[in-house]
Amino acid sequence: MPNVIVDEDFAKMYFNLSDSLKATGDAINALKCMQDAAFIYQALKSNNYGTCLQRIGEIYFDDLGDLKQALTTFKQENHFKKSVWQNQPTQIKIKNAYALSCQWLGITYREMGYLKKALVYFKEFNQLEKSLYQQAPEVGTYKYLWGISHTKLGETYRLQGNLGKALEHFNARYQIAQEFCQTNLEEVRHKNGLAITSQFLGLTHYDGGNWTQAKHFFEQYYQLETELHEANPKEVYYQHLLAIACEKLGEVFIKLAQPQQSLSYFEQSYDLRWQLNKEYPENIRFNRGISIALEKLGEVYLYLNQLDKAFGYLEERECTIQKFWKAHPNNVTVEKGVASSHWFLAKYYQKKGQPAKAKHYFNKAMAGWQKLANKFPEYDEFQRNLQEVKQILKKP
Repeated sequence: MPNVIVDEDFAKMYFNLSDSLKATGDAINALKCMQDAAFIYQALKSNNYGTCLQRIGEIYFDDLGDLKQALTTFKQENHFKKSVWQNQPTQIKIKNAYALSCQWLGITYREMGYLKKALVYFKEFNQLEKSLYQQAPEVGTYKYLWGISHTKLGETYRLQGNLGKALEHFNARYQIAQEFCQTNLEEVRHKNGLAITSQFLGLTHYDGGNWTQAKHFFEQYYQLETELHEANPKEVYYQHLLAIACEKLGEVFIKLAQPQQSLSYFEQSYDLRWQLNKEYPENIRFNRGISIALEKLGEVYLYLNQLDKAFGYLEERECTIQKFWKAHPNNVTVEKGVASSHWFLAKYYQKKGQPAKAKHYFNKAMAGWQKLANKFPEYDEFQRNLQEVKQILKKP
């Protein structure tokens, strides 16, 4: 039990201090301050206790990468907000707070690989926001969040390999985003909503092998995020999204057999991610981003048969992802990164004419994909990658 004074002014102070510390990258002290605020608000029987729980969960999820603690906290938040809503069922703001807690549970379950559980909460999020929009159509926030819920459902269906359902929800989100932008293109969140939806439409077409459509949406994503980054240069979020947009264009240009275009975008992505990683060295998302950027550069240099350059990037990628894995052994995205790193090292040794080393890394990649496929059977990607590496190893 923290040694704090149970007073609302102190709670507000800890809450605001936590937000300030989080913005500077000091996640540990941000967490402590928000826990103190939560303790006070709980003692005061204030609904702000639920808000504190959400912020604590976000710190565990976004900044510390501790998914188990994030899940535990978001469950507490969801239970608390549901009970508050049940006691005041006509209060639409309270209903919306509960809806948002469902979103966070869905996000966390998805990140942990439990896609069916994630869908349960995303569907509830979707239905609640649709209902709120119907109750209060004059409140734009509910329509906006209804659109977000379509994105969450689309992402999850895509991970399951259900591209038809994914496109259905992404198109619904795209329509809502366009409607907002037609009335106010300059409002940042609506412009960014259109950008992110373009990304997901691109990803889904990419998964379906429709490279031209994927390129169209990735180019739209890149253009919008460039505008947002240039208009908000101090907002690291837009720099992060622009780096992803560069990465996605790089990937599709490889599929279109345009490696120089791909290299240009991968280099831009690396530069953006390097800056973020330098400024926020403790941020798990930015750490992971620079590691991915290294792999992408290695991949394109493999395509160009510049093997020495490829190996330099792939070797550094392997070192960074192994360190990351030791720190976050239960993170599905990190495990995926380890298997992917082994795959590209295998491809390097294959091109280098060293079949024994290539086979060694193909076997390591297979073991990684097998583990992921067993642990997370709901992920279509893991099953596909496992079958691909098995086919390679069958060849003499």
